[in-house]
Parts: sequence; structure tokens; C-alpha cells
Amino acid sequence: MAKVKILARHLKPALNTGTDAIPVWTPIGGLNSLTFSTEKTDTDDTDFDSDGWAEHKVAQRASSISMEGFYKEDPVTGDRDAGQEALIALADAVGYDSLKSLRVTTPGGNVTTYRVSARVDAPAGGGLNDNSGFNAELTVSGKPTYVPSP
Repeated sequence: MAKVKILARHLKPALNTGTDAIPVWTPIGGLNSLTFSTEKTDTDDTDFDSDGWAEHKVAQRASSISMEGFYKEDPVTGDRDAGQEALIALADAVGYDSLKSLRVTTPGGNVTTYRVSARVDAPAGGGLNDNSGFNAELTVSGKPTYVPSP
């Protein structure tokens, strides 16, 4: 089959609410934006032998993931979207508990797993006629793992 452009809404993020040994992948609902960012830090290798041309190598890489959407809860029971609730709890955690696994699955079944910490604004408020927002900034710790579709 020909390669096609995938829609961002078909990327499926899920947070591990279980353990590393027995993962429970909880989907994060209510999203309308999912953005991946990378950074790199170079070290300068330029010396007199460089003939006036800058030289460098990558010393460090970093990644982050931004999620935006609508805050979701049951107006009768107060139950929140399970994925949003898990991210809110992660945003309150410190120490080793402040890191959890997040996986993103593509429509073709490719899976990238990240170890992340979180900062969450939820409910994020809004204007008079706006739905209340949900915003999460995830900082990736370590190198992501990629598993291609079988």
C-alpha cells in the first residue's frame, strides 16, 4: 500500500498507570493538539586547525511533548477522564514517582515510548463561552524507545 499522510488526531498517546513490570496503558482523552519538540546542545570543537570553519558535535539531546485539549469530567459524579487524571497526578509527584512511561502509537502500529515528567494546567479555565482547557507539558527523561509495527 502507498504511504499516506497521517492525521495528528490518529496518534494515540497513553500513560502507563500500572507498573513497569505490568503496564496498564490509559488513553488520554479530550486532546485537540499533540506537539513533539526536540533540542540539541552542541560542544564547540573549533581549534586553530579548523581553518576558520566552526566545528562541533552534539553533546546532549532533549525532547518534550505538549498536549492541549478540553478538560473532561462527569458533571454528576465528578469523575475525570482517566488519562487526564493520571497526568494530573503525575504533575503532583516528586522524586522517582515523578516519572512514568508514555507511549504514542501511530495508525500503522508503530510505538514510541517515552519516560516523562509532567506539568499540567487543568482545568485551565477559559472565556465566557469557552470550554475549559487541559494543558500538559511533558519533559522526556532519557532516550525514547521505538518499536516498529510487526
